[in-house]
Amino acid sequence: MSFNRFEKLDSDLFQGLVNLSRINLSNNILKHIETYMFAGLKSLSALYLHNNELEQIDKELFKKLKNLTKINLSHNQLKHIDRDTFQGLSQLTDLYLSGNKLKDLDKRLFAKLHNLSILSLSSNQPNQ
Repeated sequence: MSFNRFEKLDSDLFQGLVNLSRINLSNNILKHIETYMFAGLKSLSALYLHNNELEQIDKELFKKLKNLTKINLSHNQLKHIDRDTFQGLSQLTDLYLSGNKLKDLDKRLFAKLHNLSILSLSSNQPNQ
């Protein structure tokens, strides 16, 4: 579903796709992802949302996605990420947040991501 010009997606678009393991929504013009869009996708291991126009991510978006190993949110318009956004994602190994407008990151944002091996934060706007 990448390289379309999707601006908005129905919140129940992926409902019932319990065996879905990867979703690629990159290179669209999405500004918002519904909070429970991915609810019930227990097999989801990779989520690609890079190169969109996302301005915020609800802290509940990834809540029940315990098998996620990769999240790419790079090159969006994110200014803030709540400290609980990645809570419970103990399998997460790759997290890409580069090319956003992030200025402040809570010191607890990555605290429980013990399997994280790749963290990309380049080209943001951190406070000096």
